[in-house]
This record gives sequence, structure tokens and C-alpha cells, in this order.
Amino acid sequence: MWLTIIIALTGLSYIQAHKWSYDGEDGPLNWHKKFPGGCDGKSQSPIDIVPEETTYSRNLKDFAIWYDPPHPDAKFYIKNNGHTG
Repeated sequence: MWLTIIIALTGLSYIQAHKWSYDGEDGPLNWHKKFPGGCDGKSQSPIDIVPEETTYSRNLKDFAIWYDPPHPDAKFYIKNNGHTG
């Protein structure tokens, strides 16, 4: 019985997973539809950064990443590995 419940819950989580990409129907022009409340403003993820269209500024300040509600024990590192995960 427990195995049946676990399989059912795993299937539900797979069905509810959202797909995104940088082009086509799953691209940035539709992120606000697929992820309402998270990709429809200034604070969103994923972020489409096009290196050829960016410029460096020495005036840039440190930035912070936070979640609502915040998790007091959360620690993580960010690394640009050249592709999304």
C-alpha cells in the first residue's frame, strides 16, 4: 500500500513540474503565463542574461538573494558555469 501511495505522489509531482526554456512556447515571452507571481516582474527566475547585450559597471554593488519566507539557516554559493541547471 505504501508503495502505491509513493508512486502516486511521485507521479503527481512530475505532472505538476513546469518546463521552461529560452525559446519557443516555453521561452521568456511566456514565463509570466507559466509562472505567475514569480516571473512577471523585476524579481524573477530564471533570468535570461545575454552576455553580448551586457556591460560591466564598476558601480555595481553586492546583491542579495532571498526567499519569502526567509530561511534563517540557508547558505549557498552561486557559480557561473556557462549553462542552466
